[in-house]
Amino acid sequence: MKNSILRKSFLRMLLSAFLVITISGTSMAQGATDKDPNATPRPKGELPMLNRIPNLNDTQKEQIKKLHLALIKEIQPIQNQIGEKQARLRTLSSEEKPDMKSINAIIDEISILKANTQKKRMAFMQDVRKLLTDEQRIMFDQHNQMFSKKAAMRKDGNRQGPMGCNRQGPMGGKKCIR
Repeated sequence: MKNSILRKSFLRMLLSAFLVITISGTSMAQGATDKDPNATPRPKGELPMLNRIPNLNDTQKEQIKKLHLALIKEIQPIQNQIGEKQARLRTLSSEEKPDMKSINAIIDEISILKANTQKKRMAFMQDVRKLLTDEQRIMFDQHNQMFSKKAAMRKDGNRQGPMGCNRQGPMGGKKCIR
């Protein structure tokens, strides 16, 4: 009798462990394919924008790559500063008695750095546009408008919180349990 109880308990535990491993493995695999299951990995150093502009010649590709490299070299130190200031902001805002004057000053500094980054990116885009033919420029502009709209949608409310909750609730309007 005791032996059969132990055997059943062992089988239940083994089945539970199998289910946990299967479910966690499935969810990990799904997380890896969230972006685009049909996407082919791009070669290192390849710019995705080059694939979205039709009929680029080798000279245009090289010029765009040089412009992009210069942009990255300019922006990287600014992004590092933003990261440092965001860490400082987290530290300041988690203190027992936060100093709002310091917090607001850091927020202003981050905003200025982000604005400078955006200005540099826009200058890069305009430099790229100068290299393109009329047809290429139309495709380039259409893609950038589409990309901007998607980015704005992500920022405006498609962020999901715990359990898939967003402003409208999980899964199309259901209320979130808080």
